[in-house]
Amino acid sequence: MQRSRTVSPAGQLGDPNLFAHILRDQLQVTEEQSWAAVDRGERPRRPQPEGELADAPALDAKLARNLIVRVGMKPGDLVGISKEEAVEIWSAWLTTGRRPQRE
Repeated sequence: MQRSRTVSPAGQLGDPNLFAHILRDQLQVTEEQSWAAVDRGERPRRPQPEGELADAPALDAKLARNLIVRVGMKPGDLVGISKEEAVEIWSAWLTTGRRPQRE
């Protein structure tokens, strides 16, 4: 029987560089930006994706997941489609089992 292992004692980080790694690589902020966010509520400036982003509202996460997982769309296929288009694709797949062709 395998036992799960405690990563570190309560309140301590096992790796002193772990916090710096999380800030730098995962959150993409400096330590100063992180503390400014915590202490003063200042939102850190982060790198933005290249290219233009649509001003349209984002798709519902559950709808997007269903389009990717069940319908077989790629995440890139969802860029730029409206909620109405996404619902139409999902509805067509539910009724026919096929993805409608986009023009």
